[in-house]
Amino acid sequence: MKLIAKDINDLLMSCFIEDEDIKMGDPRLVELIKGDYIPLDVTKYKTEIKELLLELNEKFFMRSDQHPNGGEGDTFMNLPFDKHGHQWGEQHNAMELVALGISAGYIKYCLPRKYWSAMPGGMPYIQISFTDKWSVINV
Repeated sequence: MKLIAKDINDLLMSCFIEDEDIKMGDPRLVELIKGDYIPLDVTKYKTEIKELLLELNEKFFMRSDQHPNGGEGDTFMNLPFDKHGHQWGEQHNAMELVALGISAGYIKYCLPRKYWSAMPGGMPYIQISFTDKWSVINV
């Protein structure tokens, strides 16, 4: 599956929950980089999300048997580029992909939000893992 901005937006819209009864603390609420929350249910699309994430640069992935060259995470600023260095989208498209990845349980932020201002461009570092192993710093 190729990273195509419109396809990612279409996938996000397919996962969007239009339910006014969702409250803070609901696991379907995904925190976006801007601090907003979006309600998503990706249950039917986890395979597609994984395939999309596999098109990203190896630096984003946790080191594992499948990703021996994993870099343990990289800046959000590099997300609009695929593993071949081609730009597939813009920052807002990358934010949509992050929301899908977080909802699927495949993406985490490397540091809590309060430390993002110290990162390049004030943006978070992102880590991808398809296992339960993370090197996210808990401070």
